[in-house]
Amino acid sequence: MKERLLSVQNLTKQRGSQLLLRRVSFECRRGEVVGILGPQGEGKQALFSLLSGASFPDEGSITLGGWDLAARPEEARSEAAFLPEHPVFFLPGEAGWEELEFSRRLRGTEGPFPHGQVLEWAGKLGLAEKLDQRCDRLSLAEQKQLALIRALAEGVRLLVCEEPNAGYGPAEIRRTREFIRACARHEERAFLLFGHSAAEAEAVCDRIAVLTDGRLGGFRMLREEFLPEERRPYRISAFPIEAARACLAEAGLGQVLALYGECMEVLLTAEEWGGLNRMMAERGIHLHRVEPLRFQDEDDFE
Repeated sequence: MKERLLSVQNLTKQRGSQLLLRRVSFECRRGEVVGILGPQGEGKQALFSLLSGASFPDEGSITLGGWDLAARPEEARSEAAFLPEHPVFFLPGEAGWEELEFSRRLRGTEGPFPHGQVLEWAGKLGLAEKLDQRCDRLSLAEQKQLALIRALAEGVRLLVCEEPNAGYGPAEIRRTREFIRACARHEERAFLLFGHSAAEAEAVCDRIAVLTDGRLGGFRMLREEFLPEERRPYRISAFPIEAARACLAEAGLGQVLALYGECMEVLLTAEEWGGLNRMMAERGIHLHRVEPLRFQDEDDFE
């Protein structure tokens, strides 16, 4: 099973009388592209803020690369890069090359600057000829592409992107989509994408979920090739659901994809399912329903 780079457990956030997030749980693994969709004002911004460490949850936990964000913030933040909708540069009046080199030094990334790799990334995004220009004179789309390259050059394994296609034209959307898929597949980077376009998310993500009224719905699996070993996705409805999840964790069975309400979505082999079913029965956990999750055919989205 691929390494877990992000784990979010029972995340809750309240502002005044408004509940922004309600027990949000999910994870993201190496080489995976995960999409969180939803209209504005439904909790995406609050979740992005919590993941980046800009704000703190009232309940729940966030783990980045095995580091608890609350207990070890410096180590946790070193595992990820957060790309807001409107990029922020350290050296806006300098050339793109200067920004890339400075940000890498600032993060403390070891090793020589990956000049050839940067040129390859920039070439795939159509940005190679713009790296000598001042950051603040690039278009919004070019600034977003430069911020993406900056995160890769810093060596992070998880990239969290807010509205990654905002300001892009059709050609830029296509190039960026192909670039993200290639980075996930060949470099085993993980991507968590926050957006509102279901069609675009379905074209690039391995699985997606919708965040509405602070609640994260079930994940929809889109690409079967990402599944580890012989595991298949199931939606399990049980009570109490936390006790069912504890059975999984205690026995080291399966992989939890999402937890919402009295349901959880998990990857299980047939043997693991048999073991989990026995454990739940022994502990008096009431199993309401088990159903396999259907993969979407990519042709449905053309």
